[in-house]
Amino acid sequence: MVDADLYDRWGLRIASGDWIGKRIFYDPPLYAYFLGIIYKLFGHSYMAVRIIQALIGSIHCVIIFYLVTLILDRRAGLLAGLIAALYMPLIFYDATVMKAFLSSTLVDGGILALLAAAKSGRYRWWLVHGICMGLAALLRLNVLLFAFIEAVVFAGILIIGKWKGGRLRAAAAALTWAIGLSMVIVPVAARNKHVSGKFVLVSSYLGQNFYTGNNPFNTSGNYQRLPFVRANPKYEEQDFRREAVKRLKTAELTPNDVSNYWLRQGLLYIRAQPGAFIKRLWLRFHIFWNAYEMPDSYNIGFIGRNFLPVLKILPGFGLIAPLGLLGMIITWRRRRELWFFYVFLIGYTASVIVFFVFSRYRMPVVGALIAFSGAALIWFWDARSRRKVLAKGSAVAVILFVLINISPPYRVLDSKPLRNLGTLMRQKNQPEHAVEYYRKAISIDPSEYEAHYFLATTLREMGKYKEAMKEYQISLKIRPNDANAPAGMAMCYEAEGNDGKAREFYGKALTFNMKLSDVRIMLIKLLIRNGEYDMAFKQVITLGVLDPMNPETSRLMKELKRKRREDGK
Repeated sequence: MVDADLYDRWGLRIASGDWIGKRIFYDPPLYAYFLGIIYKLFGHSYMAVRIIQALIGSIHCVIIFYLVTLILDRRAGLLAGLIAALYMPLIFYDATVMKAFLSSTLVDGGILALLAAAKSGRYRWWLVHGICMGLAALLRLNVLLFAFIEAVVFAGILIIGKWKGGRLRAAAAALTWAIGLSMVIVPVAARNKHVSGKFVLVSSYLGQNFYTGNNPFNTSGNYQRLPFVRANPKYEEQDFRREAVKRLKTAELTPNDVSNYWLRQGLLYIRAQPGAFIKRLWLRFHIFWNAYEMPDSYNIGFIGRNFLPVLKILPGFGLIAPLGLLGMIITWRRRRELWFFYVFLIGYTASVIVFFVFSRYRMPVVGALIAFSGAALIWFWDARSRRKVLAKGSAVAVILFVLINISPPYRVLDSKPLRNLGTLMRQKNQPEHAVEYYRKAISIDPSEYEAHYFLATTLREMGKYKEAMKEYQISLKIRPNDANAPAGMAMCYEAEGNDGKAREFYGKALTFNMKLSDVRIMLIKLLIRNGEYDMAFKQVITLGVLDPMNPETSRLMKELKRKRREDGK
C-alpha cells in the first residue's frame, strides 16, 4: 500500500521495458529499478524480492562486522555483527517492499569503503566509496549533503596540504571519489535532461517535502497531510503542481519551478513563525531519537502486537541507540580518526528533522549506532574489574536509555493500521473482512473519518445502502465540508431509485468541490436519464471547462444530442 504500491507499479513498468520513462523523476529512482530488475528476472514475485533483500541484509551484517573490526577490533566487530543480525527493524524491512533496507546497507558500505581507503590509501576504495554514496543518494536525497561535506573536506586538505603522501595523492583520491559519485549521479541527471530538457540532479520533490513539514496547515509538528494533497504518493506530484499553478496563475511551470516554489513557501513560513519552527525541530528531534517506531507505510508495533510477536523480543532502537551513543562517548578520545561518524550522525539527524520524521528515515544511521554498540559492550567487559569506572559508564548508559525510551510526543492509534487492513481486504475483494477491520478501527477511534467513509463505501459496494448512508452521515458530521461523503450518499440514493435525492447530494458534493469530474459525470448521466437535457448540457459545458482533457466530455455531449433527437427536443 501507499509507498510500496508506488514502487511496485514503477518496478513493473521498468520490467515491461520502460527503462527510461517519460518524465523527470519525482521520487529517487534506485529502488524502483532494483524491483524492475528482479521482476524482469523472476516475474512479479514478492517472495523473490524478499529472498534477495534478505541476502543483501545478511551481507549488511558482514559489512558492519568489518566496519567495526577496522575502527576497533575483532571482538567488537563480532558483537556488532550479531546485534545487526538480531536488530528488529533491519529484519523487518528486509521483508517489506520498501527502500529502507537498501539505504542503510549502501550507507554502511560507503562508510566501510571510506575507512578502508583512509587506512590503505588505495584508490579503488575511494571509487567504491563514491559509488556507494551516489547509489544511497538515489534512495535518500539528503545523502548528497555528505557528498558536499566531503568535497569541502577535500578542498581544505588540498589547500592545507595535510595528507599522507602530499597534495598529489590527495588530489588523486578526491578525483577517484568524484568519479565514483559521478558514475551514478551523472547518468540520472542526463536522463532527466533528456526526457524534459531541464536539469534536475536526481529528483524534484525537495521543495514539496520541505513544505509538507513546514506550513501553516501543519498542527502536529511532524508529518500531516496537506488539504490540497491526496494522501497517496502517486497523486502527490500532480496535486502540488496543481496548487502551485493555481497560486501563481501560470501553467508554464517545470518540475524545478514547482519544487522551488514550495521550498520558498516553506522558508517564508519559517521566517514568519520562527518560534513554531524551533518547536517543531525539537519535536522531530525527540521523535528521531525515541525508541518508538513512528509508522509510515508499515506500523511495526501494530504488526508485532497482532501478527509477528517475535518482533517484540528482538532488540530495537531503544536498546542500540543508548548503547551506540555511549560507545561514541567512550571512543571520543579517538575523534580525529572517527570524526566522520560524529559528523554523519549529527548532519543526518539535522537533514531529516528539518522535513518530517518516520522511523524508517533513521535507518541510514543504524549501522553507525550498532557499530558503537559493539564498542560499548566490549568496554563494559574490559571495565568489569574497575568498579568506579564501570559505575560511571553504567550511569551514563541508564540516563541515555531513559531519555530514549521515554514516551514519544505522540503515538499513532491502532485505528489507522486497522483501517489500512480494511482497505487491503477491500482491494483483495474480501468486503466482509474489510467491514470487520473498519468497525474495529471505529471502536478505537470513533472520530476516524476515513474508517467511517471507507466502511460506508464498502457497504455501498455490497448493496447495503441503508447501512452505508448511516456511515456517510457520520462522515459528514466529522467533516461537514468534505465532498466524498455526499457523493457516496448520492450513489446510494441512485441505486435505490431515488433520483431526486441522488441529484440533491451530487449537487451538494459539487458545491464542496466543483472539480470532482467523476461526480459531475454521474450527475450528467442521471440528468440525461431523467430527460433534464438543458441542465445536463450546462453540466457538460462545465465539465469541459474544468477538465478539458477528460474524454467523457465529448462522449456525453454526443449522447446528449442523440437523446434530444430521439425525444424530439
